[in-house]
Amino acid sequence: MEPGAIVLGVVIMYYIITRKRLGIPPAVQRANGPIYVAAKKPFRRLTGPRYTGPILVVLLYFLPYSPRWLAMRGRDRDCLDSLCRLRQLPSTDPRVQSEWIVIRADAIRTREVEVLAHPSLNQTGSWSEFKLEMASWEDMFRGGVFRQTMIGIVIIAPRHCSPVFQLVYYAPTLFEQLGLDYELQLTLAGVLNITQFVAVLIAFVLLDRVGRRPMLLAGSVCVAISHAIVAAMIATYSYNWTIHKVPAWVGVGFIFGVMLCYGIGWGPVPWTLSAEVHSSSRRANGVALSVCSNWFNNFIVGLITPPLITGTGGYGAFIFFVAFSALAAVWTFFFVPETRRTLEQIDALFESTTAIEDARAREEILQIMTGDSYNSAVSTGEVYKAKTKLVERVGERKAAQTTQDEITNA
Repeated sequence: MEPGAIVLGVVIMYYIITRKRLGIPPAVQRANGPIYVAAKKPFRRLTGPRYTGPILVVLLYFLPYSPRWLAMRGRDRDCLDSLCRLRQLPSTDPRVQSEWIVIRADAIRTREVEVLAHPSLNQTGSWSEFKLEMASWEDMFRGGVFRQTMIGIVIIAPRHCSPVFQLVYYAPTLFEQLGLDYELQLTLAGVLNITQFVAVLIAFVLLDRVGRRPMLLAGSVCVAISHAIVAAMIATYSYNWTIHKVPAWVGVGFIFGVMLCYGIGWGPVPWTLSAEVHSSSRRANGVALSVCSNWFNNFIVGLITPPLITGTGGYGAFIFFVAFSALAAVWTFFFVPETRRTLEQIDALFESTTAIEDARAREEILQIMTGDSYNSAVSTGEVYKAKTKLVERVGERKAAQTTQDEITNA
């Protein structure tokens, strides 16, 4: 849903910000910059960076805390309250209670994994908690998890070099390279954003029917072909678009092809796959690293695109995109697994047993929690102590099971 929400926001803001529909002469539009909407300067200042930050800070105050984050901090009662607020249901509702118990079980399992990996850091105090947190991030780049971490980080890069983000940011400039007039540039830029939104909706339907890898591979190939045709049109006919209208519209058509193929493949799929390659106990850190990769690549692409377009005559930028799309296809083919699988199959892909162990441990924790009638009204300190006891009891149960297996095998 995240890619769809972003694209919908882009479409809405484009038509709020664009000046075309408001009867403002093109000369005035150009003179007042890309966020000039009307002749009233207060509105222009409002949409600028001066007030955006404070407005967001105020709005963030009204957002509820993440229930999982609260559970990880031992604030189980706050976790329940947040769930009730998000679901708009009372705390006694069975659906809320079920989700609350599962979230707490996941939090206990995540804590158990961290403590078992670093038993010397399992001490009370803020400094010990900080060191344990840092150690959990280091673990993401160690054996057993490193491959999944790198897939989650690297798979985000082609999203920004496709170049859909460049089309979103600089669509009028790219259409100008194809000889279109100013009014048509603005119109097609808006339609281009709508095309991406429709493509993302199509991806929601295909994702679980087709699979992740096929959509990424097909998206890479189709985007590369579209880029190559646009580059050829610009390199061959850009010297005089007025007498080459058909090649210009061919280039426009394949720019829309880029957006459509990207929206179906590289738009939503990397976010799904970057979460699925990680086991539940590592997923939060893994997705966080993918988000960092997303914004870093976004920054780099936004920085280099304008000089890349103007410095290469337009077609050179598209040749770069062809090369990167082809590279993304090769990398996907050799290194990206299909994650539309069972836990056992995903573990086999990475030669690991982590996902199965997490699932079994969570079931054991759930049995202990529901069997012990875990009290939701206890204090934060009692919650922490209870969680520690649960972790210890799960460990004792595993040790007893291991001993029984050894006796049986003997």
